Amino acid sequence: MSSDHIRLTDGYHSTEHKIWLNLELAKKAERCLEYILVHECLHLIERHHNDRFLFLLDKHLPNWQQTRHELNAAPLVHEGWSY
Repeated sequence: MSSDHIRLTDGYHSTEHKIWLNLELAKKAERCLEYILVHECLHLIERHHNDRFLFLLDKHLPNWQQTRHELNAAPLVHEGWSY
């Protein structure tokens, strides 16, 4: 698992079974980071967002939809912010 400043996404998995996380996630609530980690780890089992993937997500994070909504409600990076 690695981290980087990924502008357009929270995280992603590669074909080499590596998970990359946006460093801006450190500013989010712990439950949001947990959602991203579980989501990306499940992609190591199921590549697509199909019924099996959603079943596994429901099994491991029953409130994932609420957490995803919270995560998507606020941007990770705002173009006007200086770094």
